[in-house]
Amino acid sequence: MYRGLLGYYEATGNAKVLQALKRAFANLMEGYPKGQSNPFCVENSFSGHCHGLTIVDALCEMTAITGDETYEEYAVWLYENYSENRVSEEDMKIESLENPDYFWKDHGVHAYEHVRPVVIAAYRKPAYRHLLDQLLAKLPFYLTPSGGPVGDEWIGGRTANASTTGYEFCSVTELFDSYALLLEKSGQMVWGDKMEWLYYNAGMGMKHPTESSIMYCKNDNCYTANRHHHRGDVYADERYKYSPAHQTTAVCCVPNMGRLTPHYVQNMYHKEKDGFTAVLFGGSRFTYELDGVPVTVRQVTDYPAHLTVQFEVTAKHPVTFAFGIRKPRWATSMQVQEAGHEEANRYVIEKEWSGTQCFTVTFTCDVKMHTDFCKNLFVSYGPLLYALPIESEEHTIFTYALSPFREVGYESTQPERETWKIHEDDRASFRHQDTPDGNWQHQSITGHFWDGEKTIESTLVPMGGTILRKVTFPMEIGGKNA
Repeated sequence: MYRGLLGYYEATGNAKVLQALKRAFANLMEGYPKGQSNPFCVENSFSGHCHGLTIVDALCEMTAITGDETYEEYAVWLYENYSENRVSEEDMKIESLENPDYFWKDHGVHAYEHVRPVVIAAYRKPAYRHLLDQLLAKLPFYLTPSGGPVGDEWIGGRTANASTTGYEFCSVTELFDSYALLLEKSGQMVWGDKMEWLYYNAGMGMKHPTESSIMYCKNDNCYTANRHHHRGDVYADERYKYSPAHQTTAVCCVPNMGRLTPHYVQNMYHKEKDGFTAVLFGGSRFTYELDGVPVTVRQVTDYPAHLTVQFEVTAKHPVTFAFGIRKPRWATSMQVQEAGHEEANRYVIEKEWSGTQCFTVTFTCDVKMHTDFCKNLFVSYGPLLYALPIESEEHTIFTYALSPFREVGYESTQPERETWKIHEDDRASFRHQDTPDGNWQHQSITGHFWDGEKTIESTLVPMGGTILRKVTFPMEIGGKNA
């Protein structure tokens, strides 16, 4: 309810809605008075009870809207009360984060949404900053190459593995929102890099490329998508298929998929003291008011198909402000057709803006070879992770009465590709191929692979446009001419 009302208020500015929100939160804080109640003390804390901690999102937003710090202070108290009680989801409790030897084990979605209470607490109380430092030090070990956060429902004390640890669409969306809050609180552009990477790779890689359906859970290296986590599994798992609803498991990932792109758009710009920064890129229109002057910014681009963005800035009256543009970490250079300066991973143009003015930003980059925690290789170009596509046979599982919706599974017809490696001598062979049609999913990288006997030239495509695929490759060392 709170999120719905907040969204309506942000869209309309209706003062009556804001007053209703204030009354609703006053009722909450009166019903569970800070320091005099124990809201997270229940007999059975499983699932929904622990999801309740995400009410801190709405409290944080109320502070942002009204400037009243009472809301965020109450959010911190809720997190403290949660940590003091016996709850089923313990990964982000204070005592868990203070233990350097603690491995995350609980329900993945809870863990990644509970990052936000830690962020709020850390920025509200300096005494809790070490909790966030501990969390951020551990987080990379739970992320696959695509940024997908471990949790094929449960984390289970496992660290990330592109072949064995799946991730859930809910977790992707919740982690994205946690990155967004880190960006808001810290102003550091690195969180924009992580949001972009997670969105285009793990997020888009779970959607069907041509149909309105998603996989509830998926691996980076996905060799089957026909109701089994791995080929040959004895027990079926309905999470591993494409469905527009996933009602056989839980109708949570599909609506969370519907939140991901709007949240990408919502976080494209970051407010600064002297203006704003374009953090995320894509065709869009942004409206803002600076010193009482309406300002509109349009991004004209087919990004990430091409790494050029034209900005059209329209100010109704002359107004001076700083316009920042994030410089992605993957960019080897950034050319901006407007005078400015670089600072803290962004390019800043500070000037008087009047009428409509245009400038173009062009990023350049190289094909990059990375190594994951399993010492396997993976390939990227710009914000996109590339994958070896695996051809498959399609099986319709269920057809809905409302056309064209259906549930569908896929079985590999190219199992030999699953064993391909990259020879150490061929790491420099990979070359990016541009696409003329402006579709980022049609980009490609051509390179050499090793099947154990011979070198094979083949093509990688963006992970975000694949069904079955291989993302990571063991490196073959020596023995190529044997």
